[in-house]
Amino acid sequence: MKPLLATCVLGLAVLLTAQSKYSNSNYGISLSYPKSYQITEGNLGKDDRGLGYLGSIPMEFVAPGGSRVVTVEAPHGSYPGTDFVNAFFTVSVNRYLTKVECGKFPSDQISGSEIAGEREIDGIEFYSMEQGGAGMSHQWGGTYYHGFSGGACYELGYGLATAGYGAVDGLKQVNHAEITAILEGILKSVAI
Repeated sequence: MKPLLATCVLGLAVLLTAQSKYSNSNYGISLSYPKSYQITEGNLGKDDRGLGYLGSIPMEFVAPGGSRVVTVEAPHGSYPGTDFVNAFFTVSVNRYLTKVECGKFPSDQISGSEIAGEREIDGIEFYSMEQGGAGMSHQWGGTYYHGFSGGACYELGYGLATAGYGAVDGLKQVNHAEITAILEGILKSVAI
């Protein structure tokens, strides 16, 4: 029985760590993501789950001109019996921003708030902003990063959307830390 259990656990570990690679030479970016996740190049279509009731996955540039490069999302129904709606990782590029503009986010312009933090990703300094929203038992939270390289502003963002916890009997809360670890793994794999 122990060999069978060990084989099952090993098989599950391999399944969870199986990775696919995405690269886009036009924007000079590559990343790895879980093989089971869905990938969409370019703009997201109207059928995309986005943030559920709360709308589509945003770009957070301070000025127009951003292009969505790729979005990676957890498969629909990934966490049955939980409040899970969607988990995403997205890359966008804006070639019309200066380095100073790249380090800002729309909320900086409105509220004058400070950038949440700095982080080096693939040798490039990125500035971060955390944001979220809620309405009618739907919630989402995400982190966005802006970094300037090769004359372009790169935006890396990830987040989690949930709905119904506490409002629907028997619905469990999805493990936020587990999903964040997966999204952080994608972020750490980014090469520009």
